Amino acid sequence: MELCGFSIQQKLTVEVVDELKHPCGLPVVGYFDSVEFRVKVASPDQCRQLLLAEAALANADFDAVYGSIIVHEVVHAALWSQLQNSEHEPIPAMATEYVAYAFQVMSLPEPDRDSLLAAFPRATPKDLGPFNYTALQISPLLFATNAYKHLMSVDNRCHFLKEIISGKVEFDDWYEYE
Repeated sequence: MELCGFSIQQKLTVEVVDELKHPCGLPVVGYFDSVEFRVKVASPDQCRQLLLAEAALANADFDAVYGSIIVHEVVHAALWSQLQNSEHEPIPAMATEYVAYAFQVMSLPEPDRDSLLAAFPRATPKDLGPFNYTALQISPLLFATNAYKHLMSVDNRCHFLKEIISGKVEFDDWYEYE
C-alpha cells in the first residue's frame, strides 16, 4: 500500500487478546477499532479454533495465516487513516473488505496463496458484482480469493485503489441488506 501512497498517519497499536468478539457479539479472528485506533487479533489458540472448519487453510502454514489476519486489519487501519486525511465521504464497508482481503491473500507466502486459490477454482470476476454482503457472509475465503484475483487483474492497481478511496468505484453497502 505504501507503494501506492497510502500510509498510516498516527500510532497504531496491535494487540493480541485471549478471546476476541466483534461488537455484535460473534467470535472473530481480528478487528480494527477506529475509535481507539487499535487492531485486536485473537490469540493463536482462538484463531486455530475458529479456522479449523476452513478446509482451504488446512495445509497452510498457520503462522503465515495468522500474519495475514494482522495484515487484513492493518489495511483497514490504513484505509481509515487515508479517509480521515481526505475530503472524501466514507466508502462502503464492502470496498474496505475487498481491499483488506485482497492484501491479506497477497501477504501469504506463494505456496499457501496458491493452495488457497486452488481451493476456489473460479474465473476471475470481471466486475464488482461478487463483492457484496451476502457473498462475504456465505464464504469469506471465496470473497477473499475473488478480491485478490480481481485486484491482480487490474492493470493499474494503485490507480484503482485510489479510485476506491475516492468513492469513484462503487461497491454495495451494508444498508442495502438491512
